[in-house]
Amino acid sequence: MDNLSLSLPTKYLQVPAQLRNPNVFAHPKKLTANATKLSDMSAKCSQTFLPARSPYCLDTSHDSSRAFLFRAKAKQVGETSEFAPGRKLNYIDVLVKFLRPYSMIGIFMSCMAYLLRTCMESPELLKWSLLPKAVATLVAVLSTSAFNSGFNQLHDIEIDRINKPDLVLSSGELPLELAWLLVTSYVIIGILASAFVQSKVLIACICIKFFSIYIYNAPPIRLKRTSAGAIFSASLWVLTTNFAAYGAARHILGLPFQLSLPVIFIATFTTVFHATFGILKDLPDVDGDRKFGVITLAVLFGKRTAALLGFGILMHNYAFAIIMAIKYPQVFRQAVMIPAHIVMACILAYQVWKLEKANYNKEDSQVFYKFMWKLLDAEWAIFPFI
Repeated sequence: MDNLSLSLPTKYLQVPAQLRNPNVFAHPKKLTANATKLSDMSAKCSQTFLPARSPYCLDTSHDSSRAFLFRAKAKQVGETSEFAPGRKLNYIDVLVKFLRPYSMIGIFMSCMAYLLRTCMESPELLKWSLLPKAVATLVAVLSTSAFNSGFNQLHDIEIDRINKPDLVLSSGELPLELAWLLVTSYVIIGILASAFVQSKVLIACICIKFFSIYIYNAPPIRLKRTSAGAIFSASLWVLTTNFAAYGAARHILGLPFQLSLPVIFIATFTTVFHATFGILKDLPDVDGDRKFGVITLAVLFGKRTAALLGFGILMHNYAFAIIMAIKYPQVFRQAVMIPAHIVMACILAYQVWKLEKANYNKEDSQVFYKFMWKLLDAEWAIFPFI
């Protein structure tokens, strides 16, 4: 091979002028060379003692070779998303995006709210030795949320290429094998953590939630294909989360499982809130849902009708909270509960008004949906003190 390379004409041993330019890879434009030209370039690089690379791994100033490889392979199998300039593959960022932490904050706050309220009601039972079981409860419940996020993305890749092309699976940033490994680990971690707490209520609720997430996303049942299935699933998830956190908190302190009026209130309030999420979550996803036959209220009746329906349900929910405070002053702190829910109802009305002004476009619909999670987080924040 050495003799063969020495016998080539001198012009083939020269570095091409484009490669001698130090700024050749600093230009932010997309790589448009076809496979043949890329192969020729790779061959010339090897002849000039430059390291040869796969045509899909050419470095640029804004891409890592591995990230570009994922994107190139994704395009080969029909991906429609484009590679974002200025973006490097960072596995920490990828894993965080795969978890979609905005939906986990509410789960975390619900667990903390139940633990805090239970401890406030029975402070004499608190011991540092109970901390490991409290942490295990939190891990068990959060694992169901992580599983829900990952399992949903694994079964919605085709739809997400239209609705959410920036997700790590639809964009090709996270390999499918690693994604399946992660969601499997979430199930194992959740079951082991709940078994460590030794609360029958926690174990039952965790198993029910894992199973309901499976039938929500996976065929042949795939409850998410209709709004009724989505609403039912969301309601079931929040009920199991509520009872899991509350039952575990009572069990850790050595107390029997016993429902109180504040617990019944918060379970009802948050269940209605999550059921409404089953409607509002579809506002940004109408295009992909319609193409793949997912029959949601937003697809059937339009974004505006679905958003106003969700708004009406949530306003009734806030009215329910105010009525409960007025009717049971001996149970609830009116000075906290009434003003807090009036303020949150006004904030909700303002957000719906903004969405109406934006004509329910995709970007503002996504912002509105994520803001709904913040309102739910606020509810959990005041629960120990109502």
